[in-house]
Amino acid sequence: MNLGILAAGDGQRLKDEGIIDPKPLLRVGGITLLERALKITDDYGFDSCNIIINDKFKDDVINSRIFDNYKNLIINCIYKSTLSSLHSLNELDLFLSNDSFCLMTIDSIYSESEFASFIKTARDEAEYDGLIAVTGYVDDEKPLWVNTDKDNIITEFSSIKDDANFVTGGIYYFRKGIIDYTDEALLNNISKLRNFLQYLVESGIRLKAMSFSKIIDLDHKNDLVEAVRFLKEMEKSS
Repeated sequence: MNLGILAAGDGQRLKDEGIIDPKPLLRVGGITLLERALKITDDYGFDSCNIIINDKFKDDVINSRIFDNYKNLIINCIYKSTLSSLHSLNELDLFLSNDSFCLMTIDSIYSESEFASFIKTARDEAEYDGLIAVTGYVDDEKPLWVNTDKDNIITEFSSIKDDANFVTGGIYYFRKGIIDYTDEALLNNISKLRNFLQYLVESGIRLKAMSFSKIIDLDHKNDLVEAVRFLKEMEKSS
């Protein structure tokens, strides 16, 4: 299984609140988000780490020399500004099409133990085409709500809550071949990852939901404070 990391955004909301560091180089819990992604690659035995980073941060990332500390890993990095999250995923097609893969946004903060269970479940079961991390913790201005059947198979992704109790958390597993659907989706004028997920459901792809207690997306300054507090709680309980 390979790992894909989406980091092509420009972090404008954080900049507007006075955070000037590029998002991949934000320090949370003592390490940068980029280091966290590489450490996950190493700790969980992913075959490779494949990451797309906004090209305006290329010099900052290269000058940080973070990749030098992980020469034992296979790392493929694309520096590019894309039109949307789905365009970013499509750019990683070359590296993710040969096997199953875990996909994450670089700014997702979560429980390590829950992530370990997520990866184990993804590797052990073959009854579905993808596994989607969901959480009842909602801190996004535009959350993507998830509806499931009694077996936790996802029936719909929606921007409207209705009877849904969970939202997506920026962590996904897909079996080999799913990334090929990004080409079809883009041809059908689907440009966002959230709409791509619904496109997969409508195409008959079986996606299963797996619940996390909390997943924090680092979009605002107060999210950084909450993430540090959350990580300290996790450290105390481990």
